Formats: sequence, structure tokens, C-alpha cells
Amino acid sequence: MANYIPDELIAEITAANDIVEVASSYMKLKRSGNGYKGLCPFHGEKTPSFHISPDKQLYHCFGCGAGGSVLQFIMNIENLDFVDGVKMLAARANIPIPEGDSPEVSDKTHRRKQAIYKINSLAAKFYHANLMKSDNMVIQNYLIERGLDANTVVRFGIGYAPNDYDTLTKYLLEEGFSEQEILDSGIARKSEKNGNLYDFFRNRVIFPIIDVRGNVVGFGGRVTDKSLPKYLNSSDSPVFSKSKTLFALNFAKNHCRDRIILCEGYMDVIALHKAGFEYAVATLGTALTKEHCGIISRYTKEVLLCYDSDEAGQKATAAAIALLKDVNVRTKVLVMKGAKDPDDYIKLKGAAAFEQLIIGSENAVLYKINKLKQQYNTDVLEEKLELINKAVEVFAEIESPVELELTVKDFAAQMDVNPETVFAQIRQYRLSKGKKQGFRQTKVPKPEIDKEGMLLGLMAANKSVYLKMKKLVNEDFFEKDSCKAFYNKLVQLKEKGFEADSAAVLASLDDQHAKSLSGMLTAEMPYENPEKAAEDIYVAIKNSKTNINKIKSPEELSRIIDLIKQQKKTGRRINTDGVE
Repeated sequence: MANYIPDELIAEITAANDIVEVASSYMKLKRSGNGYKGLCPFHGEKTPSFHISPDKQLYHCFGCGAGGSVLQFIMNIENLDFVDGVKMLAARANIPIPEGDSPEVSDKTHRRKQAIYKINSLAAKFYHANLMKSDNMVIQNYLIERGLDANTVVRFGIGYAPNDYDTLTKYLLEEGFSEQEILDSGIARKSEKNGNLYDFFRNRVIFPIIDVRGNVVGFGGRVTDKSLPKYLNSSDSPVFSKSKTLFALNFAKNHCRDRIILCEGYMDVIALHKAGFEYAVATLGTALTKEHCGIISRYTKEVLLCYDSDEAGQKATAAAIALLKDVNVRTKVLVMKGAKDPDDYIKLKGAAAFEQLIIGSENAVLYKINKLKQQYNTDVLEEKLELINKAVEVFAEIESPVELELTVKDFAAQMDVNPETVFAQIRQYRLSKGKKQGFRQTKVPKPEIDKEGMLLGLMAANKSVYLKMKKLVNEDFFEKDSCKAFYNKLVQLKEKGFEADSAAVLASLDDQHAKSLSGMLTAEMPYENPEKAAEDIYVAIKNSKTNINKIKSPEELSRIIDLIKQQKKTGRRINTDGVE
């Protein structure tokens, strides 16, 4: 049975969760005037454009446009749907949500997700129970040979998919799930020959993929022989996206304040956790994405890249360094000599040796420089010059003056050149790059000033303004769909006796409406007299409608546009008759 969550309860839950407190648990905020600002967690940036108004309990990013109440924030940053977002905030504030059934929240999307979560949970238990059967000793011995003990198997919920056609599918059908729900989960596929469902994972060791809230969202399956593909992952579903999910983050999130170790595979992560490095995570059969980096930046500001030492792993390392830089995450690289991956390294040399590997890890610049050195013979003058030119491009990326000086001087000594010569080349390179790219300072746009948003903000914030304006306006008074939606929700809450502010109203709107309105509503408007301000705004909106309706010809419209341009240019107020 789904939960019916009344608007007034949503407003109560929103009011009980301070947006500054919630947001600061995911990002760094600095006081700025009457509000707070920080680097937006929803897109990469270097100049803070993310602003929070603690008085209004709203946020807005003037870079990517994200905005809304604390509910929209938690939905976007945790990738939750509306109901799960409300539940998470309710649990945080210890507010119970009554059970009930209503079309308002019992929509198809939510019910579909809940079914998939249940299917995945049952499937994980099925796989694990199957692994522990006495007739699967071969698979158990395989895991023991790979260095996994019983505690690790239980902790990660590792299982085994039987080499059968539809054993799991039949079990799920018996549990009452429909064929469509099972297909939606990705646990099964439909045969093109006979239309029957068959199990997607067969004869594979199974690794459940669990999100940070403890939900099983997908699976990874590994063969125990040399057959291909070696790994098979769940397809994307309504609850799972490979580009937005990191394996073992549900464990690592409690240990990764200082750093995260980023690996390529399940076994690498499990081996590291078993050895005591519980801040290791891995991507899921896909290259590191911008979404992955955004998630990582919420938990830590330093990543240790621990990819395989083969050519593919080194290419992935270079790509990851660039992506992580875009979200202001420091990167270091673990160079494993004598082992292909972390799993092999720990087996061969132990946890203490891996700890020393972490201590001696190279920052991204040193890693790039050392990779360059391997490509050139410095005994040959032409190659030495080429190496220095390539190194200059790497050094130009360093923003810290101290780091730049120390790194360049060390490199110059190795190359037996004057460091000032290298510094001169760096300055020249930066200048040429600046001319090509413009290097213009990014300016944070000022909050959008919109008469409709201003009026609605006043109505939500002031009871007397609301009562007065309610007699003068209705839904049709507002032009924008988002403003119409805000007005209707505000009236609904007020009629139920709830003193709703802008944050409470936005919490009950869909994400697009909240995003559209957040810029207007977070704008600082120093009204000395809210009622007078509301009257003036009302008259201005009404007059603008009236004047537009009076326009009889294109020529008259052109004349009015010219007058508006003149007003903006001179700063003097001119009405549509051209009179000051």
C-alpha cells in the first residue's frame, strides 16, 4: 500500500528541515550577506553561484538554474523521487507518515520503483541462499581461493545465480510479481522465440549493487571460468543508472571524509575493504562519468585513482583526472608495480604495503610528468625539448603558486635547465591559451526580478497581503504556468488553515515549477511596507496587461517597444503615451 502524504504534512516536514543544515551536510557553505553561497553540487563550477536564503528556506543556482525548497534539494542530490524525498526528510525530523492509499502519490512511477526494489531484495536473498547450498561447494571454494572469507561474503551479500533457465523468474512469479514488473527490474528477459521469460544472470557469482539508502538497485555477475563476457551488469532501470552509481558507496560513505579510493572492479573494492581500506568504491562496467564525479565531490575532496596498470587502465586514469578536476576534487594516482590491480597487489604484498603505496601516491601533475618522461629519451636534444614543452602544458594547469614553484624547480633540476626559463614558457603558454579562450571572469547573474514572482512571494510571506490580494487575483491573473501552479497550491494550503510560506508551497510543486520559481522567490526585496508593495506590483501587472490589450497595430507595438528601450536607457519612467 502506497503512502498518501497530504500537502500540509509535506509543508510540516519541509519546515522541520532547515535547508542550510541539510545542504551543509553535502557541501561547503560560506556566509554571504543575509544568506549562504557555495559551489553548486549539481554542476561543475569554480565560482560559487549556488545561493541559499535561510529566511525564505529556498536555494537557487544562478549557473545551472537548479532551485527550490529543501525537498527539491534532497530529491536532486540523492536522486530520489518525490515520495522517497519526503520520506527521507520525515525520517530526519522524526515525523511519522501515516499509511494510506491515494492517487496523488500512488502513481505508476512510484509503484513501479517500489516493486523493483522488492524484486531486487528478494533476488539478492535468493542468490545468496543459493551460494550457501552444500551442492555449490565448487563456487564457495572459488571465492575462498579469491581471498574472500565468510564474513566478507555475508557483508557484501555475495551470491550465485544457478545455471538454470528460469528458476529465479518462477520464484518471483510465485511471490506475486507480474511479468512486466520482473522485466522492468532487469532480472529477467523475454525470449524472442517463444515469448517466455528467462533469468538474465546464470552460472555467475553475483554482487548486489546497493545504494546509499540500503536499497538493492542492481547486480553484477562474474563468471568463474574464462568464458566471456567476464562481467555482466544489470541494465539501467527506473531505480538504477550505471553512470550515477558507485559500488560499495553505501559502506564507503561513512569512511571517506578524507579520501576515496576509486577502482575499476568489484573484486578490487572487496579486497580493499577486507584489508581495512573501507573508503574504496568502483564504477560499474562503465567509464567514470560527470555524474559519478558529482557524487564523489559530495563526500570527499580527494580521490586516489587505483585503476589497472594495463594500457586501458592508464587511459582511464588520464580521463578520470580531467573529469575530477572539473568538480574541484584533488586527485592522486597509486602506481602499483608488480601487480595488475589492487586485488593482486594486496594478495602479493599485503595491506601494510598498500598503505605505503597510498602514502607515496603521486598527485595528478607528478603522475602526468612521470608518464611523459617514459615517452622521451632525454639524452636526445630534440626529445628533451619536446618533453619540456609538453611538461609546460601540464604545469600551466597548477593553480597554487607554491605547488607550481616546487614542482617546476624539481623538474628543472632533473632536466638540468634554469627553472626561470621554464617559468617563462609557462607564462607564455598561459597567455596564448588565455587569448584563444578569452579567460573572461565568470559573473554570477543577479537574481531574476519578476513582478508575478514578487507578488506571490509577498502573498506567501504575509497573511494580510494574502487576504487582500486573494480578493483581487485568481489563477488567470498570472501568465506563467509555474506562477499559476504556485498560486493554486498556496490557496489550497491556506484554505486548509496552514500558514504556508514559499518553501512550503514549492515543496508541493513538481521539480520544473520549483526550479522556474526559485530564482524569483530567492531575490532580496527590501519592502518597508509589504501591503503597499503588493498593491503597486498588482497595479503594475494589471496595467501591463491593459496596455498590451489596447495595442491596435504593429506600428503601435513598435512605438511602445521603443519607449521601453528609451526608459531603460535613460532610467526615467515613461508611460505608453510617451509622457514622463
